[in-house]
Amino acid sequence: MFGDGRQAAHPADAQKFVMETMRKLTTAKARFMAAVRLLARQENVDPGEDRGRIGYLLRGGVVLGMAREAST
Repeated sequence: MFGDGRQAAHPADAQKFVMETMRKLTTAKARFMAAVRLLARQENVDPGEDRGRIGYLLRGGVVLGMAREAST
C-alpha cells in the first residue's frame, strides 16, 4: 500500500507512510483495486464470486472507504 516496495521498519516510518498514503487516496484506491484483480486471477479463486475484504489500520480504512464507495 505504501508503493515502491516500501516497508516500515519503525513506527515513525509507518506513520510517515500512512500520512503520505492518506493524502493520495486516488493512488491508494488504484493499489487496492490492483490487489483485488490479482486475487481474482489466482487459480483457487472463482472470479465470478464476491470476495470478502479485510484490513487492519491503514488497510482497514482503505477497505472501509472502498465499501462505502461501492454502496453509493
